[in-house]
Amino acid sequence: MEQISIQEAHEQLQACTDEVGRIRSKLAELQAENSVPVLARRERELADQLLEGGDLATIVAPPMTSAQLRHAINVLEGRLAEALDLQNQARGAVRRANLNRMRELLRAEREAYDEAAQKVMHRWLRATALANAVDAVTGVSSMSAPWYRLKLPRGIEPKTHNNYEDVSSYPDSQTLLAGVQANLARTEIAALLNAELNAEGIK
Repeated sequence: MEQISIQEAHEQLQACTDEVGRIRSKLAELQAENSVPVLARRERELADQLLEGGDLATIVAPPMTSAQLRHAINVLEGRLAEALDLQNQARGAVRRANLNRMRELLRAEREAYDEAAQKVMHRWLRATALANAVDAVTGVSSMSAPWYRLKLPRGIEPKTHNNYEDVSSYPDSQTLLAGVQANLARTEIAALLNAELNAEGIK
C-alpha cells in the first residue's frame, strides 16, 4: 500500500468529510420537503391557484412529487453510504500516516539513544579506570558495588550478531572491562593522568 504524508491524508479526510456534509445537507432538505405538512401545504397552494382561475398549464408545479422525492432520497442515501465508506478509509489513512511518522520518530530516538549509550559506556570505562588507579594507591574502593553492575539495553538490535549473545543488551560491566574499549579507556586515562600530574610537577 502506497504511503502518503500526514498532510495528504488529512486533506483526503477533509474532502471526504465535506462530501458527507454536503450529501447530508441535501438529504435533510429533501426529507423536509417530503414531510406530510409540507406536501399538504403544497397541495393547498395548488388547489387555491386552480380555484382562483389559474391555468393549469401555467401554474408552477412542485419541484418533485412525493414519489420523486422518495426516489431522490433513496439515491442520496446510497451515495451517503459510499461517502461514509470513503470517509472511514480516509480516517484509516490518517491513522496509518500518523503511525508511520511515529515509527520514523521512534527509530530516530532509538538511534540517538544507542549513540548516547555508547558514549555512556565509554565514560563509565574511563571513570572505572580512574577509580582503579585511585584504589591502587589508597587500597580502598572508590566506587560502590552497584557501579560495577552496568547493563544497558539496546535501542536497535544489530543486524548481525552471535547467536550466543544477548542482542537485546549491550555488554555488561565485566564484558566491557575485558574488551578493547576498556583498554582504550585505560590508555586515555593514563595519558590524562600523565599530562595532569606532569603539569603540576608531580613525579
